[in-house]
Amino acid sequence: MAKTIYIDGLEVSVTKKRIKRINMRIKEPDGSVVISAPYIATDREIIAFVRSKRGWIDKSISRVRER
Repeated sequence: MAKTIYIDGLEVSVTKKRIKRINMRIKEPDGSVVISAPYIATDREIIAFVRSKRGWIDKSISRVRER
């Protein structure tokens, strides 16, 4: 089950799964941000991950929306 969190004005859909690392995707065509995280990852860890990748996220969203 996915939950939506807002990080610095960015809407992020988070799904917890049986995985080892946090994964991030930018979905086409709208440029939505989707995170898959391990069950043990806290919201604080997910927020820190998104903030650390914010430059890449913004660049990728603009690239997706240009298509």
